[in-house]
Amino acid sequence: MYTLEYRYKRPNKRWSSWFIESQHDDRFEACKALGQHVSTYETFSVRVVRYNKMAEVVDTVAEYKFIQ
Repeated sequence: MYTLEYRYKRPNKRWSSWFIESQHDDRFEACKALGQHVSTYETFSVRVVRYNKMAEVVDTVAEYKFIQ
């Protein structure tokens, strides 16, 4: 299971925590969703990760950062 997450930069210049955008069974579907992600924030970061059964990130498959 691959999870697409996002976070944004707050007005105080600190990053928010990660929010779950969507979950996918296929790695390529998750990466495709990553490319289609549109944010309303000026600065944001999006990533596709895999979690283990202990809810810990085991692998970051893809990541995209947009900083303005």
